[in-house]
Amino acid sequence: MAIDIGTFLAPDSFKDLVGRLIDELKSSPPMEGSAGIFMPCEMEYLKERDYLKSGIPVSPEVIKTLDAFAQKIGIAPVPR
Repeated sequence: MAIDIGTFLAPDSFKDLVGRLIDELKSSPPMEGSAGIFMPCEMEYLKERDYLKSGIPVSPEVIKTLDAFAQKIGIAPVPR
């Protein structure tokens, strides 16, 4: 379902309203033991940004399996 925000208020007004709401929420103190206050999909965005910069972490067990398979088919092991 898509909603035409312009039916209710000007798009710039909507963006301003949502921006203020986000600012207010993010300025709230986080719950004890929490990593912070995140908007929907923000954690996934931050993880994707880290993965693009540093690569996707792969467990040693998976690396071992991939290296064994690479050796079996005669290709180079997974670069480190």
